[in-house]
Amino acid sequence: MCDGIEMPGVDLEEILQAERIRTLFQPIISLKQKRMVGVEALSRGERACNGGLLPPALLFSVAAQAGCTLALDRLCRKVALTSFNGLAQRDDLLLFLNIDPGILTEGVAGSGHLHDQMAAMGLSPSRVAIEIVESRVESQELLLNFARFYRQLGCLIVLDDFGDDQSNFGRVAMLRPDIIKVSRSLVDGIAYDYYRQSVMTAIVSLADKIGSLVLAEGVERFEDIMTCHELGADLMQGFFFSHPKLPGEIASASCCKEKIDSVFMAMRSRLVGNYTRRMRRKEAVNAVLTKVLDGLIPLPLSSFDELLIKVVPECEEVECVYVLDKDGIQISDTVFRQPPMPRNSLFAPAEKGAEHQLKSYYFAVAYSDMGHFCSEPYLSHASGNLCRTVSTVFSGIDSCRYILCVDIQS
Repeated sequence: MCDGIEMPGVDLEEILQAERIRTLFQPIISLKQKRMVGVEALSRGERACNGGLLPPALLFSVAAQAGCTLALDRLCRKVALTSFNGLAQRDDLLLFLNIDPGILTEGVAGSGHLHDQMAAMGLSPSRVAIEIVESRVESQELLLNFARFYRQLGCLIVLDDFGDDQSNFGRVAMLRPDIIKVSRSLVDGIAYDYYRQSVMTAIVSLADKIGSLVLAEGVERFEDIMTCHELGADLMQGFFFSHPKLPGEIASASCCKEKIDSVFMAMRSRLVGNYTRRMRRKEAVNAVLTKVLDGLIPLPLSSFDELLIKVVPECEEVECVYVLDKDGIQISDTVFRQPPMPRNSLFAPAEKGAEHQLKSYYFAVAYSDMGHFCSEPYLSHASGNLCRTVSTVFSGIDSCRYILCVDIQS
């Protein structure tokens, strides 16, 4: 029971007794499927005096002080399930349902109360995705048991707000959620922030390895949507597509359709443009390789540096060039198109005699028949800049095998 604590304008006891909770729904979008695939239930308290709505943060803050968080959480779920169950014409949607992590304690996590609520309404667990903020659950064992129980029933398990606070990659790998919901704080402005893009890339990579989908939450800008999609996010949610809506509005077949169609068309156009640019850049890089190789092949090893110094400044796509022998030992200088400003001892060009045997661009061509390789973007130790290394095997005038390495700006 609640201990009667109230805040101005919040009669929590009356809200609980009269079940004055209203559910709004926010669409969850799949651009690949070009449709709304689910809705998140967002609970609001309702004032008895004028019907005004109270935000959930305020409601749960009062409930925590009054010792009735569990009662409020269960009421919010009951109303959300009832409202969602009333969308008879939208049986293609999933319900994303939040669970307050503070209630996952002994005796509650295994009570099956949510299962009983779904069963009483005749709602299949396969249509419910349960959202949990894993960083706020104190007991890993309770979290795993709770997730296991509801996954066996057919529910999807969603980790909410991932990327905030103490989000734990190790615990995510152990839990293997069906969906990882990336927090708004990471998504907002991701189009202009390489650090955020790198974190998103890591999350997508983890999701791929454990069989999860990635949902980008809080998308408000077109460019952020484009970036999240390009980095591998499967689903989107945010004000760009729709603010939370009443059940009647969300049930409409036209809900979000115009926005989805416009983004889909823009994305398709952008993908075509990106592909065209990649092909042009590939052609430019190949032209650089051809030019440098044509110069190196007829020359003795002693003339390699002279040729690189002459040719490299003319190659706009290039950051630097160097040559390895068949054993991965650098046999030329590292020749830059524009020498970088010195940063510190970690970032300095490799010199003749440097060993590259552990580098992917050496290993890939030295121990295979590929003959040509392009690395993923990485932080260059030569300059401190992001780059890719293209490596190509060639035979010199002395019939020895060499590897030309070209660092291009990423």
